[in-house]
Amino acid sequence: MDEVGEVRERPIRVRWAGSCHRCSVFVPTRSMAWWDHKTKVLTCLSCVPDPSVPASPVATLAASSAVEALVEAAGAATDPSALADGTVPASVPVPVPAPEADGGGPGPLTDAERGTAGASARAERLRRSTKREERLRAKHPRIGGLLLAVSDDPTSTKVWDQGAVGEERVGARLDEARPRIEVLHDRRIPRSRANLDHLVVAPTGIWVVDTKRYLDRRIETRVVGRRRERQLHLFVGGRDRTGLVIAMHKQVAQVRDALIGSDHEHLAVRGALCFIGATVGFFARPFEIDGIVVTWPKHLIAPMLEVDPGREGADLSEVDRTRVARHLADAFRPA
Repeated sequence: MDEVGEVRERPIRVRWAGSCHRCSVFVPTRSMAWWDHKTKVLTCLSCVPDPSVPASPVATLAASSAVEALVEAAGAATDPSALADGTVPASVPVPVPAPEADGGGPGPLTDAERGTAGASARAERLRRSTKREERLRAKHPRIGGLLLAVSDDPTSTKVWDQGAVGEERVGARLDEARPRIEVLHDRRIPRSRANLDHLVVAPTGIWVVDTKRYLDRRIETRVVGRRRERQLHLFVGGRDRTGLVIAMHKQVAQVRDALIGSDHEHLAVRGALCFIGATVGFFARPFEIDGIVVTWPKHLIAPMLEVDPGREGADLSEVDRTRVARHLADAFRPA
């Protein structure tokens, strides 16, 4: 590494993930690599092996296969002689394979990859509460602490806590169904401030689950409109909440768009509104409005497991579910 300055005598275990400045290969957190403190560049062990550790035949074979794959991917536009010294053109992306299990399929997702249900709602509640405290203390330096002690956060702040509780309960319910399903929690929608509460990969396909917590509010459907324009609307606590169904369709469309061009493009994507704390009849059953399932935790899992043999792409295996979940985890990062 003489071209990038001095380095440590031995590689270090990196604290942050990054890409090798020579071959652009992804270097995950806690793995061994060279780090130049002066130029702030990272170099993987394939480019500059650790002289104190004998070369592993398996690692050498893997590195050779990676270089061959790069030459093939580059095609005629890339000069193979440029790879003779082990370097890789920066314009050629290096695929990073997912961890493989002993059986040859992708390894199971970690808890960090699955995400934490309600995490972003909790963070937003804390942000608003902290901002209110700072504002009060700045405006009333002497009695700011007293005002905070005798007052509570406004409803606009507390609703984030209520939403987080709902997401956590639904998330726990979904986690109990693993490994029959794979689930991702609290995912950020690219180029948007919104998020997806839960993404579920089940034998029946992909489900987008949006959690709504309406305490002691009755869920019902009503027919709205004139005779020729009648439509089925969703009412919660006597108020028309059909907008939730429309928003759910947008989330489903965004997940479908994330599958375009992948091997999972043919999979069915469905949406479900899961209500927490709402009032339903003793014999009430989930229902659909414009293709969106309206349900509650007790009946949330069952339709995800009811495979229709006549539907293409139904009955996904556990290995397939993991592959799809990894693709969605890359498209929708934790919020």
